[in-house]
Amino acid sequence: MKPILISCCILLSLITGTKAQILDTSDLRRIEQRRNFAPEFYRYPRGSAAYCAAADELAFICACEGKKDSAFYFLSETFSYTGTDTKALLSIYDPYNLGKYPYMKWKSSKEWKLYEKTVTDKYMELSKGLKQPKLTFELLKAYGRDQSVRFYLMKIHHDSIARKDVRKIDSTNLVFVKQLINTNGYPPISSVGENASEAVFLLCQHADKDVPFQKRVLEMMKKLNSTGDVNKEHLAYLTDRIMVAEKGQQLYGTQFKEGNTLYPIMDSANVDKRRAEMGLGTIADYRKGIWGNLH
Repeated sequence: MKPILISCCILLSLITGTKAQILDTSDLRRIEQRRNFAPEFYRYPRGSAAYCAAADELAFICACEGKKDSAFYFLSETFSYTGTDTKALLSIYDPYNLGKYPYMKWKSSKEWKLYEKTVTDKYMELSKGLKQPKLTFELLKAYGRDQSVRFYLMKIHHDSIARKDVRKIDSTNLVFVKQLINTNGYPPISSVGENASEAVFLLCQHADKDVPFQKRVLEMMKKLNSTGDVNKEHLAYLTDRIMVAEKGQQLYGTQFKEGNTLYPIMDSANVDKRRAEMGLGTIADYRKGIWGNLH
């Protein structure tokens, strides 16, 4: 009976919930594609990793549609996990989740504050082995702000408010990451872990209004590269980002214009060789991946 009961609750919430965001046909189709996760919510036992992952996706769908009660119901169900797998726990209680864009309209609500406290407390408990857990927490939260609004816009193309919010989010994150680096330098992987290292890189990558800052960061990253405390792929991406800003050309072929068109590549005949040296796949595979994400 559980699937029938929950389905009725969802239907009632969709009818009586808060005013839905206005979405066009293509946006609604993309949301509908994500409903493929719904059967897993009903198929797998409550408390399993698959059940919790499906609940997270359904919460996202409801948040996109402005259905607050349903969104927080599914978010609360992500905490039903009864397993002990560390990877699953870190996914459920990832600070990244606290930056997810579709929920930001409710960040002052009591439901969000409860969710935020639960994630924060559990993550700090899980991350005791890190050298700088508080810094890692703040980086991952900023990472969620940076990435989630961009992923949201890949699916919800016609949200003009979200497009404006990207600039606000980038400005807020730039202030945060500049203060961090000015105070502590560029954080090595050994201090904050792989995920937070990815986070700080992307925050710097998106600091396009301050190329001198990006160049200073790149020099710090090069020094860490000598000890293996930075991801070489990140070096390639930031190098290209700066080159495109200054010269309109790139070295590794990581930067695209609108419409899946690469910016010009210097010495393009050897680009795959250079990419391999930095741990990147071929330019052809990269292009396919970008094109797939945009659709």
